[in-house]
Amino acid sequence: MGPRKRREPKLFYAEVNLDEPGLFLILISPAVEIDADRRVPRDVAFVLDTSGSMKGEKIEQAKKALAFCIGKLAAADRFAIVQFSTIAQAFGEEGRWTR
Repeated sequence: MGPRKRREPKLFYAEVNLDEPGLFLILISPAVEIDADRRVPRDVAFVLDTSGSMKGEKIEQAKKALAFCIGKLAAADRFAIVQFSTIAQAFGEEGRWTR
Protein backbone atom coordinates (compact mmCIF):
# COMPACT_ATOMS: atom_id res chain seq x y z
CA MET A 1 0.00 0.00 0.00
CA GLY A 2 1.28 3.50 -0.85
CA PRO A 3 1.72 6.37 1.58
CA ARG A 4 -1.40 8.08 2.90
CA LYS A 5 -1.93 11.79 2.53
CA ARG A 6 -4.11 13.60 5.04
CA ARG A 7 -5.67 16.90 4.16
CA GLU A 8 -7.71 18.95 6.60
CA PRO A 9 -10.99 20.46 5.40
CA LYS A 10 -10.69 23.98 4.04
CA LEU A 11 -13.27 26.66 3.40
CA PHE A 12 -12.85 29.91 1.47
CA TYR A 13 -15.67 32.41 1.14
CA ALA A 14 -15.61 35.82 -0.54
CA GLU A 15 -18.28 38.38 -1.37
CA VAL A 16 -17.89 39.22 -5.04
CA ASN A 17 -19.90 42.43 -5.13
CA LEU A 18 -21.66 43.83 -2.11
CA ASP A 19 -23.94 45.93 -4.36
CA GLU A 20 -25.47 42.76 -5.83
CA PRO A 21 -26.86 40.55 -3.06
CA GLY A 22 -26.57 36.84 -3.75
CA LEU A 23 -23.32 37.00 -5.71
CA PHE A 24 -20.49 35.24 -3.93
CA LEU A 25 -17.69 32.73 -4.35
CA ILE A 26 -17.28 29.71 -2.12
CA LEU A 27 -14.62 27.02 -2.41
CA ILE A 28 -14.87 23.94 -0.21
CA SER A 29 -12.20 21.28 -0.02
CA PRO A 30 -13.25 18.29 2.11
CA ALA A 31 -10.87 16.35 4.29
CA VAL A 32 -9.73 13.26 2.45
CA GLU A 33 -7.40 10.35 2.89
CA ILE A 34 -5.85 9.05 -0.31
CA ASP A 35 -4.05 5.78 -0.88
CA ALA A 36 -1.62 6.65 -3.66
CA ASP A 37 -2.01 3.21 -5.25
CA ARG A 38 -5.84 3.50 -5.27
CA ARG A 39 -6.09 7.06 -6.61
CA VAL A 40 -8.38 7.30 -9.62
CA PRO A 41 -6.79 8.94 -12.69
CA ARG A 42 -8.10 12.43 -13.36
CA ASP A 43 -9.17 14.19 -16.53
CA VAL A 44 -8.45 17.91 -16.23
CA ALA A 45 -9.35 20.66 -18.71
CA PHE A 46 -7.28 23.82 -18.50
CA VAL A 47 -8.80 26.95 -20.07
CA LEU A 48 -6.34 29.73 -20.91
CA ASP A 49 -7.32 33.28 -21.85
CA THR A 50 -5.00 34.42 -24.65
CA SER A 51 -6.84 37.63 -25.49
CA GLY A 52 -5.08 40.97 -25.77
CA SER A 53 -5.87 41.82 -22.15
CA MET A 54 -3.49 39.02 -21.10
CA LYS A 55 -0.38 40.56 -22.72
CA GLY A 56 2.88 40.77 -20.84
CA GLU A 57 3.14 39.71 -17.22
CA LYS A 58 -0.41 38.31 -17.05
CA ILE A 59 0.14 35.71 -19.81
CA GLU A 60 3.55 34.82 -18.37
CA GLN A 61 1.94 34.19 -14.96
CA ALA A 62 -0.79 32.11 -16.61
CA LYS A 63 1.82 30.02 -18.47
CA LYS A 64 3.76 29.40 -15.25
CA ALA A 65 0.56 28.41 -13.43
CA LEU A 66 -0.37 26.03 -16.26
CA ALA A 67 3.08 24.42 -16.24
CA PHE A 68 2.90 24.05 -12.45
CA CYS A 69 -0.53 22.38 -12.61
CA ILE A 70 0.50 20.01 -15.41
CA GLY A 71 3.62 19.14 -13.43
CA LYS A 72 1.45 18.08 -10.47
CA LEU A 73 -0.58 15.57 -12.51
CA ALA A 74 0.09 11.87 -12.02
CA ALA A 75 1.34 9.71 -14.88
CA ALA A 76 -2.12 8.18 -15.45
CA ASP A 77 -3.90 11.56 -15.48
CA ARG A 78 -4.98 13.13 -18.76
CA PHE A 79 -5.38 16.79 -19.61
CA ALA A 80 -6.63 19.08 -22.32
CA ILE A 81 -5.82 22.73 -22.92
CA VAL A 82 -8.34 25.10 -24.43
CA GLN A 83 -7.23 28.61 -25.30
CA PHE A 84 -9.64 31.39 -26.03
CA SER A 85 -9.49 34.89 -27.34
CA THR A 86 -12.21 35.73 -29.85
CA ILE A 87 -12.77 31.99 -30.40
CA ALA A 88 -11.98 28.87 -28.37
CA GLN A 89 -9.47 26.37 -29.72
CA ALA A 90 -8.22 23.09 -28.25
CA PHE A 91 -4.50 22.32 -28.30
CA GLY A 92 -3.14 18.92 -29.20
CA GLU A 93 -4.11 16.31 -31.70
CA GLU A 94 -7.70 17.08 -32.68
CA GLY A 95 -8.43 18.31 -29.15
CA ARG A 96 -7.85 14.86 -27.63
CA TRP A 97 -6.91 14.30 -24.02
CA THR A 98 -3.15 14.07 -23.55
CA ARG A 99 -1.05 12.01 -21.18
